[in-house]
Amino acid sequence: MPLRQTYRSILNDPLIAPITSNTFTTTDLYVGTVAPLNPPILLPPNYLKHGTILKLSAFGTYTTATTPTLGFSVSLGATGTVTIASGLVHTLTAVGPLQWQWHSWHQVNNPGLIAAGTIESWGYEMFTPTSLTTAPVISNIPQTAEATVAIDTTIQNTFCFRGIYSASAAGNIVVLRGFALEEITQI
Repeated sequence: MPLRQTYRSILNDPLIAPITSNTFTTTDLYVGTVAPLNPPILLPPNYLKHGTILKLSAFGTYTTATTPTLGFSVSLGATGTVTIASGLVHTLTAVGPLQWQWHSWHQVNNPGLIAAGTIESWGYEMFTPTSLTTAPVISNIPQTAEATVAIDTTIQNTFCFRGIYSASAAGNIVVLRGFALEEITQI
């Protein structure tokens, strides 16, 4: 079978400065809750075609004031359908800033331009749980069997990378220090 040509594109604007989010239970980390805010990542109608792979790499730090659980998720679509979510990591009281990383791949499966497309996602995350000298915790995501999720590729889709804290407190902070959303498509 001959090799197929592919191209890669970065779909997001580069971060001008780290994006800080605090006092939240669920928020779009790429947009942020503390100025300067980034615009959301919008994918135009009919942009996602069969076989397209979206690759997300993100990293940053987190700080806690209470003892919340922390997790992340990716959603896609006009209604924010979650395509992949991490398990919630139990954090300690008053730690940080500690490091985290997220790496995920999202493959679109839709034969033709139809409203009944699907996307399948997989990846891994890493957390520094207690101190910078502690070995990181590495988890597969999702932490359940992989499954496809329905998406409508004929409409504008918003791509969100969310942070999830179990408790909203001013000292529960997530800082997004690096973010790249790549599209890998066969020509």
